[in-house]
Amino acid sequence: MLESGIDPLQSKHAGQTAERLEKARLVTFAQLCRAIHHSHEVGWKGGKHARDWRGSLSKHAYPIIGGLPVAAIDLVLTKKI
Repeated sequence: MLESGIDPLQSKHAGQTAERLEKARLVTFAQLCRAIHHSHEVGWKGGKHARDWRGSLSKHAYPIIGGLPVAAIDLVLTKKI
């Protein structure tokens, strides 16, 4: 690699970064919500608040977009006439 002018360490890091980016692109909306919820729930005052959020997401969001990769979700605005 060195003879070809390629830095092996830089090449290794580029490969690792590409792997991490690909894994991140595959994270679903539900997985991301659960991870965020888990990381913030310790700061919430009551368990009811955490349960309400989980329940709302499970009832309204997960059935529609829960299985979609986050990268595939976009905001679509509709205009009511």
